[in-house]
Amino acid sequence: REDLASLSNMTTSNAIRTLTNFASEKIIAIDGRKIKIISEDRLEKISKIG
Repeated sequence: REDLASLSNMTTSNAIRTLTNFASEKIIAIDGRKIKIISEDRLEKISKIG
């Protein structure tokens, strides 16, 4: 998570919060240290519009 935060220029706590939100919205699935993209279209849309 710290690596993801660094790559995305976020604080670790903000990255964790964002991942948790994405998981609750079924955009990604988190399984331990693995992250699986469930809805690539929604994730791409978020990346474009913020």
